[in-house]
Amino acid sequence: MKTRVLFLLIFAQDIYANIYIKYGLRRCTQLPIIGSVEGIESFRIYDKVERYLKGSNWCYYKSNSNTLTLLQSYRPNLDFHLENPELLRKIAYQTKSGTLIRIKILSWLEEGIDLSMDIVGENGRDIFFSETRRIKEKGIEAIAQTIIDWLKVYKKTIPYDGRVLEVWGRKFSIDIGESFGVFKDDELRAIRPVEKKNHPLLHRIIEWKTEELGGGKIVETSPFRSQAEMIKPSIGKLFQPGDWVLLKKRSRNNLVDKKKEEIDKAKIGEEKSKAAKIENIEKSFYPISKEKRKRPSILGSLSLGLTQGYGIDKTSGLNEIKSVSGWQLGFYGKGELLVTKHYQASLEWEQNYGLYSRGGGQTKFDEIGLMRNVFKLKIGRRFLFQNFLSTHTLQMDLFLGHIWQDYDLDFSAEDGHGHHEIRGMVFGLRGEIPFHKDWRGFIGWSFRPFGAYTEDTDIF
Repeated sequence: MKTRVLFLLIFAQDIYANIYIKYGLRRCTQLPIIGSVEGIESFRIYDKVERYLKGSNWCYYKSNSNTLTLLQSYRPNLDFHLENPELLRKIAYQTKSGTLIRIKILSWLEEGIDLSMDIVGENGRDIFFSETRRIKEKGIEAIAQTIIDWLKVYKKTIPYDGRVLEVWGRKFSIDIGESFGVFKDDELRAIRPVEKKNHPLLHRIIEWKTEELGGGKIVETSPFRSQAEMIKPSIGKLFQPGDWVLLKKRSRNNLVDKKKEEIDKAKIGEEKSKAAKIENIEKSFYPISKEKRKRPSILGSLSLGLTQGYGIDKTSGLNEIKSVSGWQLGFYGKGELLVTKHYQASLEWEQNYGLYSRGGGQTKFDEIGLMRNVFKLKIGRRFLFQNFLSTHTLQMDLFLGHIWQDYDLDFSAEDGHGHHEIRGMVFGLRGEIPFHKDWRGFIGWSFRPFGAYTEDTDIF
């Protein structure tokens, strides 16, 4: 019997955890915009939407400076990672937000763009609101206004006005105040979510089921919080943190507007001081303006690693072919500098060591040592393509550069071994596709049309 009761308690807790919204749907943050369209600066759209959210009375906007710092490590494939529920859950935790606004902009032929917006819950999976529209006009104002109109529709779908924060006997506090239009002696009723219904395919919340807890009255207010007292609690029902509150509306538009204007002025002054601190971080996630594209960026990457390979050195004489072969071990380093969003320069260095054994023919030595060095200096143009069959972003690099390859084997003139160097111009292509946040695939082709060969001694 005790085991059955314990099981029922655990099951009830799991159900409550599945529907409980820790941070509240009115605590929102905007994610970096996914996708890009030539000629459209996503940062300007982001800025206009953010200004609306900060000035609204339904969204307690959370500054995303911590979020942008977290996303620095995901930047090379940020569009792909912002579809990852685990990453979205981390962002919600850092910003204490129950609403994550995810906007996607993609090209649609040459006639316009495909614009979409999802309101994602703090668990990274639930979708509270989702809209998609094909827009022929590519103007910043039209795109931003469409998103703002969607947000105005979404705020009407939030199933409550406020949430219970703390409870002391018959008194409790809620997370809305005068900025939302709450004043002393306002009446309210409390409800508790007991079930949510998701769309079977889209994870979108389509219905909430609730139970009545009773009524109450506001006894004290401040701009963003209020104190209330239970008046008519339901029998056997006690209020607890996380319960929902619905206000009984009254006609007080003039008073609400006056209070809101005073609070908005205070919020604007506070937000201006924060804006300067996060401006540089925010701009690193969006295409820079045409006037600034000639200015170099400090963004780049540095890679270090180990290498292993197998090599053959073959010499063709008049009567026979002599060859030696063996395994190589070494290490490499690569530094890449992103001059702009699409152009980059890179320097690669690789050094390998090996001990080759006699393969074919009669060579002077049974074993010879090898030291091989490779230097590559390249500049290139990067192209990004949205894969419409998945959330992955394909990457293609077209590069041009110069390569030095140095082969230093134990000297033997009769076998054709010594110090050789091959260098020349190189160009090619390199493709990359992420299969997972930790796994990527690469394929490349390069060609050296004009090669130069030198050696320390006259062997050939």
